[in-house]
Parts: sequence; structure tokens; C-alpha cells
Amino acid sequence: MSITQDLRKRINFQGEFDELLIDVCREYSLGKFVSFEIIEMGYEDVNIKLTTGKGNYFIKIFAEKRDDSECLRLINVVKIALDNGVSHPQFLLKDTGYIFRGRYEDFNIRLAVFEFIDGKTYYELKKAPSKDELKEIIKMAAAINSIDYKTADLYDSWALVNYSKELEKSRKYLETRELKVLDQLSKEFDKVDLKILPYSLVHGDLVSSNIMKAKDKIYFVDFSVANYYPRIVELAVLMADVMFDPTGKNSIDKQFKTLVSEYSKYIELSEEELKVLPLFIKLAHAMHLIRAAREKAKGNKSAENEHWLSLGKKGLEQSIASFK
Repeated sequence: MSITQDLRKRINFQGEFDELLIDVCREYSLGKFVSFEIIEMGYEDVNIKLTTGKGNYFIKIFAEKRDDSECLRLINVVKIALDNGVSHPQFLLKDTGYIFRGRYEDFNIRLAVFEFIDGKTYYELKKAPSKDELKEIIKMAAAINSIDYKTADLYDSWALVNYSKELEKSRKYLETRELKVLDQLSKEFDKVDLKILPYSLVHGDLVSSNIMKAKDKIYFVDFSVANYYPRIVELAVLMADVMFDPTGKNSIDKQFKTLVSEYSKYIELSEEELKVLPLFIKLAHAMHLIRAAREKAKGNKSAENEHWLSLGKKGLEQSIASFK
């Protein structure tokens, strides 16, 4: 299978993927190597569907820029989420631990192996969750946000809490009329006292490409940017993609009421959270716009990046109109 140089650069690996995966098959007793397929989602790690004589497996090869502590951080967050009832593909554990290195120390290859879920993300399905599926997604989000676990700090350039910094980095790639709106949001955000908001473990990236629908279950995947944030960050991100209808048929106001109503069955939102949540939703849309615009300017022409760019523009426009 042809591997792009961009993907190779992510993990600093110029070797043969077949050889690497044959080693993984041997170390994890996965059966005879048959084939592999790159799952072209995300901006950092390299995700692979591995097919062997025993079945399919999911391989996450961590980005070269992640140090060992960051890789283990992800492992620990997923373990805690699983222990608290969140549906996520199970780890396959080898004798020496969750992370496999093999004979690739010189390339700094680190990877983890998971069960493969026979399903598709909502991004792949190109449709929104049903009412019952949405209820399950919100319930599972609340389960994550009920975990009082403070992770090691990790800077996420797509996280809305980093809005002001990322806006400055992206300013030269944005149009004047966009900047006027974005600068106003920055002023509003600067007035928010984040310290008075309730914090919890937050997945931080519950978008359509990270929520998978299988035959009998919904799974959350990719906890790479999970963090200890104000818990309403989770709700804002949900509203900015999974619960956002670009056509406007499902109004933002209606979806907002659904989100708050369902989430409050498990976690009661404070008055301050309800007050600033509309702003956070605007910021989540704005982050899609400013980060995707920067990615595009740097040469990222992927369908995924175009999706976030378009969604960010439409979402920002509609959310500003809805939350006046």
C-alpha cells in the first residue's frame, strides 16, 4: 500500500510498514499478517486497520512529536474511561506493557494495539445520530465528565480554551470580515473567568470522526487530546459538529435545549455554565474555522480539513444568529 510522505513524517518512519506490522502480529500473537489499510483521519498520529489470519485489529502509531509520557497519558486516560463505563475499543496487552517498540527504537516508533470495531464513524456515515443515539452520546459524555481525574497538561491547538492564542497564529490566513467577528469573540472570551467553572476530565474532541456507530453500540475513540477542562467544553464541541445541522432544519436553539435537558439527567449545569455555554459554542465553531484555514494555507487539501473549514464558517454564522 502506498504511504504518503506526510504520514511518514508524522511518525518519522521511512521503513517498510509490512515488516513493522508483521512484527506486531508476532509480538501480539495476532495470526499471520495479511494486509493493512491506512485510516486517513486526524492530523497527528497514524491509524491503521490491520488484517490477519485471525481477524482485524486497530493500530495507533503515535506521532513522532509525542514523547513517551504523552503516549502513556493517552493509555491511562482510556483505561480510566473504560473503567467508568465509557465504550471504547479494548486494548490488546502484551507482556511488556501497552506500548510496543519492537526493533524500531532508532525511528522512535511507539504504537498501541486495540480490538477493531466493525462500524463507521458518523463522519463516514455522512448522517447525524438518531434521537436515541444522540441520547446515548450525551449520556456517555456525561460519564466522562463525571470523572474527576486531572491529566498532565497537554496543549491542544484545536481546543477552544486556547482560542485567543490560536487566533493570533491564524490571523494572516483569515479574511477581514471574518476577523471582525473573531476579534469580538476574543473580547467576550477574555471576560470569562474560567476558574469559577466546574472542571472535569473532558474528551475534548467529540466530533463526528471520533464517534463510531457499530451494530449494537456507540463508541468514543481517540482520547489523544483529552484534558482537565471546564466540562462545558465537551458540550460546546458536541454542539459544533455532531449536533449541528448545516442546513438549518434542526435549529441550534432546539439542539441546545435537547443537549441541556439530556445532560442534566446526569450532571446539573450551574448558572454560570448555562450563561457562558452559548459563547463556548461559538468559540468551538470559530476554532474549526481558524485552525482549518491555517491548515489549508500550509497545504492541507484533505476532504477532512475542508469539512471543518466549511462547518466552522456555517456554524459560526448560525450560532451568532441564534445566540444574540
